[in-house]
Amino acid sequence: MRPSGGSAPSLSDPRVVSVGDFVDAVDDAVMAILDFPEAHPVVHRDARRYLLDRFPYGVYYRIEGNGVVVVACLHAARDPKRTRRRLRG
Repeated sequence: MRPSGGSAPSLSDPRVVSVGDFVDAVDDAVMAILDFPEAHPVVHRDARRYLLDRFPYGVYYRIEGNGVVVVACLHAARDPKRTRRRLRG
């Protein structure tokens, strides 16, 4: 529901984003992680977090051997206890 007298945002409004924008942001994050996996902070045990620029989400990952394993992409406002439980496995 929008406020009375307000109008719906147009597609040219920079605040309007699509699912494709989110997917692109996650893809960019994964590419950045692959380029510099140790650049992002360890947030729980050996799990690291890359925060997306345009969205309130973090990509959580582990460095394993010569590769990277993405564990989750979670909303930043998620309960930290639930996030830690998710990263245990």
